[in-house]
Amino acid sequence: MKPILIWAFMLVSMVALGQNCKWGLSPPNNQATCGVVEQAAASRMIRAKTICYSGDSRVLWSRNEKHFTPNCSFRNMELAQNVSTGYVRVYACERADLVANMTSDHTDLTAGTISLEVTDADSGDVVFKEERGLTDEANDLYRLVLHFREARTQAKSQLQQAALAAKAAADEKANYDEIHHPTLGVLLFPKTMSQDERSARIAKMELANDESRIKDEEDYLKVREETLSKKAADLSTRLNAFNLRKKVYDSNVSNFNQRCAKGGYLCDPDRYTLNKEYDSMSAAGIVLGDEFEKFEQERKDVSQREGNARSTARSRCQKGLIRNGLPE
Repeated sequence: MKPILIWAFMLVSMVALGQNCKWGLSPPNNQATCGVVEQAAASRMIRAKTICYSGDSRVLWSRNEKHFTPNCSFRNMELAQNVSTGYVRVYACERADLVANMTSDHTDLTAGTISLEVTDADSGDVVFKEERGLTDEANDLYRLVLHFREARTQAKSQLQQAALAAKAAADEKANYDEIHHPTLGVLLFPKTMSQDERSARIAKMELANDESRIKDEEDYLKVREETLSKKAADLSTRLNAFNLRKKVYDSNVSNFNQRCAKGGYLCDPDRYTLNKEYDSMSAAGIVLGDEFEKFEQERKDVSQREGNARSTARSRCQKGLIRNGLPE
């Protein structure tokens, strides 16, 4: 098999696997997760009270099978419809909450299939879908209906668990107070915690936040210092190379005087180039000097903030706001 065909096969397989959810469901256009479509299907199955079996249920067979009679398949479908699903069966689908559709496919004489699809009558969304190989038609249809009944039981259990989880989360939130801290954001504290314990925890969190901020600033200054040092080294290298070229040029100044009888460096291209380069490096040196001054001021500001934070932390500790043994 060619590499591109292998890749295509793997891609199709991954997409197919990613779309299969519980009860034969699949997210529409991959715009939702299995959890979302399963929760919606479970709600519809539990809300529903009635079900009908669609008159569009089909029996398919091969044109080569001259003696095939679909009446037996339709009779098996009718018998399967009498199996209890937990819903009241109605015969008019416009009055039903759920619509079930059966298909018996005999077009493949060696490997037929049987399927059951149940949709929500109002939205048309699928709530259950299953297909199986055709072995014994009556038994296969019976099993499909049983599996749908089991899906309804699973849906009820799933919704109950979801409701319990939501209630537990609400109860947990109700047992906590929210404090909107100006820098630390929203803090949750158990209502049973004393005011001193809350103050101590906030102080401890503020100290940790200060230490984290200081570390970030120190890391920034370290990188900034490395960058400026590299710039200074590059400028120094350029200046050394310039001085070397200027020294060679000055040694030949007599030649310059002979070539340029009128005076002034503009008549000599080499001299003009050296002066332009010197002016450029002088400007770069001024800019680099300004950057170093800003960097030193940043370092002083960080040091001052770090000192203030440490002083505040020591003050809190002396007042007993931060004590060992408090809950983290």
